Amino acid sequence: PQTNPQNTTSPDAPAITPATRSHDMQHSAWVNALFGRFVWNILHDKKWENRIRERIVKKLSAVNTRHISSVELKSFDLGNSVPLITNTYLPDIDHQGVWSEMDLEWSGEVSLTLAARINSKS
Repeated sequence: PQTNPQNTTSPDAPAITPATRSHDMQHSAWVNALFGRFVWNILHDKKWENRIRERIVKKLSAVNTRHISSVELKSFDLGNSVPLITNTYLPDIDHQGVWSEMDLEWSGEVSLTLAARINSKS
């Protein structure tokens, strides 16, 4: 994607000030509401939970060392917080399509409980 003029340091670029940031956050409130609801649904849907669990288990099954014979996922929790869009930029249109940039902040947590079988004869 092309760099947005708002990201440049040219003299014509608008200054990013706390007031501008607050104004941008107000304009992105509706996007945050939609995006937050979408992420919330993924975090609390059993189908998505199972898909994520399958991907984690697949990655763990690839762990192959002589000291660890198996790693098992006992539990995981994706938390309850959703990302917050703090700034959006005007979209760019080119021959590949429409490009839009945004800044995301996420202060959530992911918790995994793993069980590993360790080979003591190495």
